[in-house]
Amino acid sequence: MVANKSIYDSFLKDILEKEYRWYDLYEEASKLLPPPDSRTIVDLGCGVGGFAKLLFKKGYKNFLGIDISTYGIQVCKKRVPSFTFLVRDILSKSILKKLRGYSIFTILEVLEHIKRDLDLLSSIPSKSIVVFSVPNRDHSSHVRFFNNTDEVIERYKKVVKFEHTVTVDKRGKPGQKMFLFKTVRF
Repeated sequence: MVANKSIYDSFLKDILEKEYRWYDLYEEASKLLPPPDSRTIVDLGCGVGGFAKLLFKKGYKNFLGIDISTYGIQVCKKRVPSFTFLVRDILSKSILKKLRGYSIFTILEVLEHIKRDLDLLSSIPSKSIVVFSVPNRDHSSHVRFFNNTDEVIERYKKVVKFEHTVTVDKRGKPGQKMFLFKTVRF
């Protein structure tokens, strides 16, 4: 993910203070998931657990959040103690192997930060539901960004089948959008 872990921790502290900007994204992403059942939602790059908290309030019981930030995972565990959170690199061999046991994934505002985004998506088991989002703006922590949904589809169409697309405005940031997708892994 982000090259310098301390910079990422600082970034997450800022996100926690301004989390309201992502509420609409979290709400829309939750609508793209199956209703709560015995399956586990795996959130790759769970940050400070804002999405986990929303899913808990909506009745989800089985959740695995993975993030590289120790700070982020500490916050997650305080916010939703009944969910499982791991401090790990989502691109490590051990995590990529662990993903084989699951079928529902969320990757919200993460793919733009990692060079091996296609490797990550390719490691998700076939026929899995993958809900992901990416922004329409550049940032010093981004390795890529997308101007529109067509650019996103073009990049990822060989790895996932696109089923649903939503564009979400980022609260308090005029012109900034997040492109949200429900996909199925080929």
